[in-house]
Amino acid sequence: MKNLFIVLFICSINLIAIAAPTPESLFRNGDNKEIKSNNLIIQFSITKKGEKEDDNVLFYKSIYDFKLNSLVLIQFTDQSYREVMYVNHIRNLDISFNNLSSYRDILLFSSFKMLFENSSKYFSLMLTKEAPEYLPNTKLINLEKKGLMSRHATFLQLKNQDDAPVDLKSPFYSEDPEIQKQLIELKKAPMYKETTHVNLIRNNKILFWNLNFTGISAYFFHENHKLNKLTLSKLDNDFKIVLDNYIIFDGSHELPQFFQLYTNDKVENIKFKSIRYLDLTKSLSTIYKNLIDKKPERVNKSLSF
Repeated sequence: MKNLFIVLFICSINLIAIAAPTPESLFRNGDNKEIKSNNLIIQFSITKKGEKEDDNVLFYKSIYDFKLNSLVLIQFTDQSYREVMYVNHIRNLDISFNNLSSYRDILLFSSFKMLFENSSKYFSLMLTKEAPEYLPNTKLINLEKKGLMSRHATFLQLKNQDDAPVDLKSPFYSEDPEIQKQLIELKKAPMYKETTHVNLIRNNKILFWNLNFTGISAYFFHENHKLNKLTLSKLDNDFKIVLDNYIIFDGSHELPQFFQLYTNDKVENIKFKSIRYLDLTKSLSTIYKNLIDKKPERVNKSLSF
């Protein structure tokens, strides 16, 4: 019994000692590899379920251009992904996102941005609007330490040059004892201010980072910060996304095998068939034009996920 108490005590100390990540950094999907390609092609399906509806399965292909921040979205008639039903060219994803009025769409767009671009941008925009107490990294960063680390990076670059100045001194060092003491303290200081909105919790023997704001709660796996669940309550509506069983799809990028989006009593299952990062030789405008030239009835400017 004594040994068990010691183990639990040590575990509790460890939970307290681990520095909490910032809310924005949790949504960056940072465990995924850096994206070096300009384009991405995704094939996926969305199965919509409801209490009074039969299953409705929609099949999509998304073609992204990261530099132009644009997207060609194609809806197919069936799972063969051969017969095109509708096409939409979203020329600026940021403008489209800012014009969204449905929280269902906001959560889906934000999730795709996080999963496929390793970006917290849309989740951060949503939190800025919906949670007054949310602060992005730009408001939490220690500007003094950021400046010191930037000067140190410049110092290291100069130091490794053949013609480096003989009197080059590290910004970490000062001949003034008082300033040197301040520099040591600044080096030890965290890069970001601590937040009370992210806490480490244990649920069914699994560690999670729990993010909590008014009307918004999210759980991220402790080790890799991947999003597991997010709930959003607005007036009489409850929205939730659940992501689990992350696996490698293309040899380097992980996606959830289990991805559900709840809107009150309705649930949608999002299933990814394939993803491919590449550099296309054709522009999205050309691809879009080729799809609609002979079949203008395919154009559907309201087409979305």
